Amino acid sequence: MDMDIAYWQQEDKKLLDRVMSSMGFGPSSLAKRLREMAGDRWETGSCLRAIQRAKRGETNMSPTLRMVLLGLDRDWRRAEQAAEKVEWEKRTGGILHTVAHGFGISLIPQTKNRWKVQIEHLESGYSPSWIEWLDNLETAKIRAFVQLDDTLLDLSWPGNPNIKSE
Repeated sequence: MDMDIAYWQQEDKKLLDRVMSSMGFGPSSLAKRLREMAGDRWETGSCLRAIQRAKRGETNMSPTLRMVLLGLDRDWRRAEQAAEKVEWEKRTGGILHTVAHGFGISLIPQTKNRWKVQIEHLESGYSPSWIEWLDNLETAKIRAFVQLDDTLLDLSWPGNPNIKSE
């Protein structure tokens, strides 16, 4: 096997493992997240097979998938820093709450130590669709900020302050 190919397969595998472990994703959860990001342009089954093959080191990752994973990795690290900087207020029922960028972020305890993330724009009341329950509090805090970034970049919701009126 060519040394360059082997090198990139190992680098791809490291990147994939880092993204999946930090985000708490299995291959199917990652494929679902990638499809959400790409819309209907990326078939979940094809994406899942590409992830599984790259994880086993059987193939080189496509440049597109590599770039998306690098972006996810950066987004995660940025969200991790944001989640560490805010003050989390403990409310009734064990709910943790904070405010960032005009959004209220609530982490709601569920059964089996899982957490539900709820985000709401304070001025308009807009709430993006909720992400799946998360298995630990630290991951829930970080995923809340990833969801917040996604919401701030989504220009389709009513009242988004990033939309400039003409």
